[in-house]
Amino acid sequence: MIANIDKSNNIRGTLNYNNDKIDEETASVLWTNNIINGVDCSRQDMLNSFAKRLEKHKLYGKSNFENTITHISLNPAPEDKIDDTVLIEIAEEYMEKMGYADQPYIVYKHTDIDRPHLHIVTTDVLESGKRINTSQERRRSKSITDAIEKKYALGRADIRNNPHILYKPEKINHKNPKIGQQIKNVARHFIEEYNFASINEFATMFAPYNINLQQVTGKYDDGNKYAGLVYGATNNSGEKIATPIKASSLGKIFGYKNLYRKAFKDKDTVKQKIKFGRTRNILKAEMKSAKGIKDLQRRLKEKNIDIVFRKNEQGRIYGATVIDHEEKFVANGSKFGKEFSANAFETFSQNRQEWNIPDISDFGFDTYGGGFENISGSANDISRGRRNEAIDDEDEYKKRKKKKKKVVYYIN
Repeated sequence: MIANIDKSNNIRGTLNYNNDKIDEETASVLWTNNIINGVDCSRQDMLNSFAKRLEKHKLYGKSNFENTITHISLNPAPEDKIDDTVLIEIAEEYMEKMGYADQPYIVYKHTDIDRPHLHIVTTDVLESGKRINTSQERRRSKSITDAIEKKYALGRADIRNNPHILYKPEKINHKNPKIGQQIKNVARHFIEEYNFASINEFATMFAPYNINLQQVTGKYDDGNKYAGLVYGATNNSGEKIATPIKASSLGKIFGYKNLYRKAFKDKDTVKQKIKFGRTRNILKAEMKSAKGIKDLQRRLKEKNIDIVFRKNEQGRIYGATVIDHEEKFVANGSKFGKEFSANAFETFSQNRQEWNIPDISDFGFDTYGGGFENISGSANDISRGRRNEAIDDEDEYKKRKKKKKKVVYYIN
């Protein structure tokens, strides 16, 4: 059994991620602890159950941006067939040994993939407003899941031997009329689960999921500038299949302002993962062994790493982005060192005599424009006078424009 532990400061967004699955009939509330109305709780009951503890925590003068929300997924091995009664026992035992026995928590059973698994939402804020000691949390979690496997005679779920046990959202299904909800599910997963240091890198993660991210910039009739994002769906050929959806209509967490702040906050985390994580060593080893670009992509995918290449009209590689689904972060190749820059991969491709790199449109991106387009025009044409939430932070916008000389982000 694999346990993934993620921290955030967004209780509403974390609950919505799971509750939206319930609305789609791909999840259910299996068990609750110290939650108003138990398994029959409403969304508001859930929020109210966490509210008092989080408010008390603020009285200690702590920042609202501290990661007080814990989102855990428990993933059995694919061959395990576990009934709900045993799943509840496992969830309770895990939470008790992790020190969350008296905390409010909700256990969801997800059935959106072939392997049913659990998601647990809780907080490390005690009733007093102080916090649980979470030091060595992931190490303790591994010991607990190992013990649970032995106790319940479960198969040993090893990421290295079973790469498919890591949850990945499904690509957009154009036959499903709920395009907006599908986009929200994919985007929320990457926002809450992954680290990225730029909106460009965030956009790249959508490549395999038939989602196109665009930036909208321009001026309102009163002369004020606006900058925002719109999400769109494409088919497997990269052709748009639905009207683009403004980020503001999906929710604040999907907008320019939130993504900009998260990228700024995640920069140090991404640096640490590049410096101390596994990704760079794997890239280096596989580049020595791979016969070409396609073989390199195949080898990396076996280790839960995707690498997205972009090429120009002449077929030359001008960009490479690495997505590590085990370490849960994305970064441009050059951040790992010069030997992983676009020029290095171009040289690698030539030396290995493999030129047949898939067009980026195969992943739902424009072939030559990258995954993060810019649209300029009249605000009336785009938002009918409704201000995009991103322009609220005008100082941030100006600083960004002055530094980059452009507001537009291009993946490179």
